[in-house]
Amino acid sequence: MMTLTQKRAIVLRVKTGELSLERAAKQFGVRPEEIQKWIDTLFYRKSVGKASTKQKPSRAAVTPTTTARIDAYGIDAIKALISEGFQNKEIAEDIGVSESALSLYLRTRGVRRYGARRNASRAVLLNVGRLEICDLLQRGLSLNEIAKGLQVGLPALQAFMKE
Repeated sequence: MMTLTQKRAIVLRVKTGELSLERAAKQFGVRPEEIQKWIDTLFYRKSVGKASTKQKPSRAAVTPTTTARIDAYGIDAIKALISEGFQNKEIAEDIGVSESALSLYLRTRGVRRYGARRNASRAVLLNVGRLEICDLLQRGLSLNEIAKGLQVGLPALQAFMKE
């Protein structure tokens, strides 16, 4: 079994003309077709005397079928779920695609996940409303107790009340 370095050296010698394909195959005990495969699929010559690995094109993470499935669900519906605090994993399961495919889809369309938690807290606070929170404060509850009861962060509640 040859290492990648050994294969690279053989390809280099064949590509620079130091050895013919047949002679290299005979010398190193492999078939000429095998060396040609290395040349065609694993290596390319950047300049005389250099060989490097050739990157095979990777499969797209979001296939047209996946994209169509997400498009059918609707980007606005996905944004609404994000603002309600749903995680990508939950949304992807609902749509029937992988989490990584959904993440890539959203990233390529400029939808950012940062602030999703803050948006969820804001949605809860908007549903409750300032008047109800003020009423709870007048009853003697602290902001900390209200935040825990609503399951939002204290800083989110404080920022909401300052608006």
